[in-house]
Amino acid sequence: MRGYGSSDAPTDVDSYTVDLLTADIQDVILGLGYSKCILVAHDWGALLAWNFSIYYPSLVERMVVVSAAPMSVYQDYSMRHIGQFFRSNYVFLFQLPWLPERLLSMSDFQILKTTLTHHKRGIPRLNPNELEAFLYDFSQPGGLIGPLNYYRNIFRNFPLEPQELATPTLLLWGEKDSYFEHGLVGAISRRFVPGRLEAHILPGAGHWIPQSHPEEMHQYMWAFLQDLLH
Repeated sequence: MRGYGSSDAPTDVDSYTVDLLTADIQDVILGLGYSKCILVAHDWGALLAWNFSIYYPSLVERMVVVSAAPMSVYQDYSMRHIGQFFRSNYVFLFQLPWLPERLLSMSDFQILKTTLTHHKRGIPRLNPNELEAFLYDFSQPGGLIGPLNYYRNIFRNFPLEPQELATPTLLLWGEKDSYFEHGLVGAISRRFVPGRLEAHILPGAGHWIPQSHPEEMHQYMWAFLQDLLH
């Protein structure tokens, strides 16, 4: 995604609107010569995948979404559940200019290291080499600006109107996700056309399901997609 790794990383906030990030997905699909895809996404990618399925439905045959809610569902749920509001308090800090970059890079990126290796909020069984790989791109000059600019655009389109969700979707959620309450799963399902959503809450799983529970994720994906092979 733009702003991450070796992808282009413009520094201005306006280069990271949800509309532009969503259009990037369209450009990748069409640029590779395809007319539609099965979209698999986690966290920020998943938030954009929900948006993509609403605005570019003809390009998405099915979706696999992990650990994220559509923006309009998240907005309404957070207004009604103060616990979710407080789980997301870091989002408000990230609205500030330059200060988040300064804080996250202090003491050789100690806050990021602590977050990524935390026993509840972090990525399970992350070894030192993997941690260094995660931190490498963030530690490059300007490496935090793009990722933080995602958050700086998150309120640009609020308040959002409720949207009906219709793309056939597999939703995986961690029972112990530190960032999102699993009550969001029910809130998501209430927005869906009946029969289009298959949702599973994984017992004991946190936020980082692709890293912590890859076998279960692959099994659910295979069961969800195998009829397409016939």
